[in-house]
Amino acid sequence: MVPMKQVTTYVELAAWPLIFAGFGHALLVLPDIVVHGLFSPPDERVRQAMETSSIVFLDLFRGSGSIWKAYVGFNVSHGVGIGFFALVNLLIARSEPELYLRLPALLRLDAAVCAILFASSLAFWFYAPAILTGWSLVFFVLALRGVRLSSRSEALPY
Repeated sequence: MVPMKQVTTYVELAAWPLIFAGFGHALLVLPDIVVHGLFSPPDERVRQAMETSSIVFLDLFRGSGSIWKAYVGFNVSHGVGIGFFALVNLLIARSEPELYLRLPALLRLDAAVCAILFASSLAFWFYAPAILTGWSLVFFVLALRGVRLSSRSEALPY
């Protein structure tokens, strides 16, 4: 039997890096709204082209905006979404860890989200997000394994 404390430790080890990285990502991109920041292309002409170009999808709905605004918005919302995803798991682990026993699908979804983020990191980003999301994936899988072992041992008649 795996103690529930070990499962919550695994969830915390999975969640903290995503909390820092997600919210940190969102905060670091904010200056790019008004100045040439960390997420701006090194060539100012590229940013200018992005600021003056639209997106076909927006044009379909007579929306207004630019590729640059979409890029900044995607980065902010992506960071906040990942941060909140991990924060919710941290709160569950600390306040209602038995929820993972009653609903192990939560940890399956956590592992699936991290697997998608890991694959995206490998395909589209660089090594730091791949290491971070891979780390979190491993610990969500370990937590899920712990819940499965705890559930099985509780079901045994001895």
